[in-house]
Amino acid sequence: MRRRHATSTSGETVPPSLTIPASLPPPADAGAFWWEHVIGMDDRFWDDGIVTLRGVKTKRRRPWSRPASLKRHRPVADNRAVIIMDAVLEIEADAGSATWPIAAQANGFLALSGRLSPAEVGSAMAVIFGYGGIPTAPISELHHLLDRHLADAGRLIAPGGLRVRDTATGAEILPGCCCGLENWRQWRDVLRRQSLWLGHDPDTYLTFTGEAVRLTQEPDAGSTPARVSDVEIRLDELPALLTTVQLQLQGFLRLVHTWAGEIAPRAADRLVTVLDENFRINGTLDLG
Repeated sequence: MRRRHATSTSGETVPPSLTIPASLPPPADAGAFWWEHVIGMDDRFWDDGIVTLRGVKTKRRRPWSRPASLKRHRPVADNRAVIIMDAVLEIEADAGSATWPIAAQANGFLALSGRLSPAEVGSAMAVIFGYGGIPTAPISELHHLLDRHLADAGRLIAPGGLRVRDTATGAEILPGCCCGLENWRQWRDVLRRQSLWLGHDPDTYLTFTGEAVRLTQEPDAGSTPARVSDVEIRLDELPALLTTVQLQLQGFLRLVHTWAGEIAPRAADRLVTVLDENFRINGTLDLG
């Protein structure tokens, strides 16, 4: 008897035994392999109802015909919007520091998380120190330089905030001018249907509709092409989005500790403490 072999191009593990019934649905653990290489297999790959999948004989009973119910079992593309929210710092290409290495980047926004490279962490720290006019030399005294700044200014601020993106439409809402990362927790007010200021140039307006909030951002004066951005967030999804932002910021803090441990070991602990206190990273979010 001739046998044909089917192999999975995706490398999916085939169940140790797989009996193809005369009717569907298929076994719950059949996965994408079933659809790609079994149900969709041409009859030329069957011989007397037997096919070998990676050395495992599999039978189907004859007569067999594709039932009408097959369509409802096929994977269906999910085109629903997925909202992504992350904490970002505004980066300027010419705003660097000669004291430590930074990443080459054009004007834009740097998303903070635990996945940044050391050079990207250096870029973020250059923005924070540069925006506050904090000296960075001697580098071994970063913690003292930071404390002196706090004694004069009272707090640490940085340009940025939360960026919101809609993966279905490609629309995004960016922090405007004068929006600061230090105020990211103010997004909790949206859960109580309170408005939120997200900076200017571009201006962003919030509209509450049912169980969602719509963010509308006017085009920046220098943007090309000029178009309005609209992103809608379900209010019941916002707590999870803000929790994810907090986790990303906590990951960034861990990287800062590692980064500082390399360039200014004595400053590492104090630097992380100051960032945590001023940008309110750890601690309960109080999303109730």
